Amino acid sequence: MPFTPITEELLRPVYVSEELPVLAPRIHADIADQWKGLIELARAVLDPRQAFQALLPLAQNRIDGFDAGNSLTNSLYWVATRPPVST
Repeated sequence: MPFTPITEELLRPVYVSEELPVLAPRIHADIADQWKGLIELARAVLDPRQAFQALLPLAQNRIDGFDAGNSLTNSLYWVATRPPVST
């Protein structure tokens, strides 16, 4: 599931703010890095800095650190280009 510019239309801040409390408790050592990456990319909609810090360790997993369609470069680009969330 690649994150592309159109993903902005799917992951609105309101949706992510409802989704993260459900997903966050499920991020633990037993979950595959691919899933962690997708959750952190969603988190970037609300908190790009935290998502950035959480994505960097996934780059150490050279085999399956990111879901098919994403890469470290694509993921960092997504995080870096998140617009500010209006409060």
